[in-house]
Amino acid sequence: MVSLGISCNHDAGVTVLDGDSIVFAANEERYTRRKFDFGFPVNALAEALIYANGQEFDSVTFDGRMQTPHPTRMNLVFTDSTWMTRLAERDLLARSLFGTASGLRLSRLLLRGLTQPYRTQYRRRVRAVGVGGPIRYAEHHQAHAASSSLLFGGSDGLAITVDAFGEGVCAGIWDLRDGFPVKRHVVPGFHSVGMLYLYVTHLLGFKIGQEGKVTGLAAHGDGTRVSELLLARLSYDPAKRRFANQSLGYGPSAVGRLTTDLAGYSKEDIAAGAQDALETLVVQYVRDAIQESGGTPAKIYLAGGVFANVSLNRRIAEELPIESVAVAPNMGDGGLSLGAALMNHPERVEFRTLYLGTDLNDTLSRVPVDALSQVREIEVPDLKAEVARRLAAGEIVAVARGRMEFGPRALGNRSILAPATDKGVNDSLNKRLKRTEFMPFAPIVRDVDANRYFDLTQPQWVYENMTITCLVKDITRNQAPAIVHVDGTARPQVLTQERNPFVYDVLSEYEKQTGLGVVVNTSFNIHEEPIVRDAETAIRSFLTSRLDALVLGDRLYARRD
Repeated sequence: MVSLGISCNHDAGVTVLDGDSIVFAANEERYTRRKFDFGFPVNALAEALIYANGQEFDSVTFDGRMQTPHPTRMNLVFTDSTWMTRLAERDLLARSLFGTASGLRLSRLLLRGLTQPYRTQYRRRVRAVGVGGPIRYAEHHQAHAASSSLLFGGSDGLAITVDAFGEGVCAGIWDLRDGFPVKRHVVPGFHSVGMLYLYVTHLLGFKIGQEGKVTGLAAHGDGTRVSELLLARLSYDPAKRRFANQSLGYGPSAVGRLTTDLAGYSKEDIAAGAQDALETLVVQYVRDAIQESGGTPAKIYLAGGVFANVSLNRRIAEELPIESVAVAPNMGDGGLSLGAALMNHPERVEFRTLYLGTDLNDTLSRVPVDALSQVREIEVPDLKAEVARRLAAGEIVAVARGRMEFGPRALGNRSILAPATDKGVNDSLNKRLKRTEFMPFAPIVRDVDANRYFDLTQPQWVYENMTITCLVKDITRNQAPAIVHVDGTARPQVLTQERNPFVYDVLSEYEKQTGLGVVVNTSFNIHEEPIVRDAETAIRSFLTSRLDALVLGDRLYARRD
């Protein structure tokens, strides 16, 4: 059985399932070079059909029944005078339509009617490229839940979804029936804790999609008072077991209130307060969901953009009575094509890898002459040993090889590796990549070394996809300070040899040469660009960032200058 999943909203993408395997998954942003690209994923679909190898699809599933023309989430709440922003400015009407169960049913019905032309257009575009098979639709939050529970093979436990706003809903609790998420209850979008964090991100001067900068900045401030102010606006209702928008409002009016509330507080304290408020609300939401299920240790599956917050995920893992916590690797809207495909695929998928996109080797022959002329190949007898030697000498090496990762994290095939021994590498890398970061870069470590450097409270597989932080050990503070945050945590990628034998062997060689088994792993991209996809983009990003060396496929390159 072959299934196709398509998401046409924020961070559009395509997934192909064949039998028990994911054969392709990628997001449109990697092709257009526009972060979180919105709309019909024409380029990702074209490549997906190549990997489908001409097979007929048994099902085609779109995420959601409310595809809209809005190009970014920002337009829904901050800018553009659309009917939705004008509605959002009317708090009472917005609360009635998006804050109650009856209003939610009505608003969803209205939105489905208003967005019918877009669904019709997308159906036609799918048929125009020769895709057959019955077309179905997956509810937004249910697709989020499936992207975790059905991916990790869960048969029991709870799936929990929290995001900013999706089809009128901002959160949900899902019981699992042989892994399939079945709705227990959802929270209307007007009460969104994700939107609260989004507003603060905006007020701090960051762009939508840069919520991680708020998370990093939070460790530098004292958020006690700010958290109190925010929780007075948006609280948790234990009787209804959901978030409750008391006086925050929605959209522009909410931004205005927060601007007044937070005047005079430092950026660090505002970030810390937002982080504390988010954690307080979501941890209680998850705790109550577990208690409602009997209170015994449960397997928890998390998805939705709010769970991109790795500090929140750590608190859930360490404070609540759970057996294990699995975070969807592509937890935001970028993972919806996967969740949609899984929901209508009759076979259980075995999760083997996230290297599901473009194969770098397939793009080598298409590199323009002007790009190739600016690099020179370095002949080496052992590429892995040479990369390790360069890292040991303090160099920064970009790696682009094999198939591209699916999701927001670079996991070794589109990564930049650097020594973690000098905290100054953070400033150096940020300057080269034109980034402004408040968190240290993440570490990559072999599975055999993970417990030596990190205090892992969950099974090692939980840390394979860089979705959760943990405390570091003293040896890490002393020998690898570049990957330690000010709060003593790190977000490691624990690597098995099966997942990425090349990088695994590089780490083994590096450990032989230095005695240290951990290095920096950050995504291979220039600031405000998506992670590189093909050979041409890898070379141009390498030249722009002026890194020391580039692994391109099975060859090593340096700049000609």
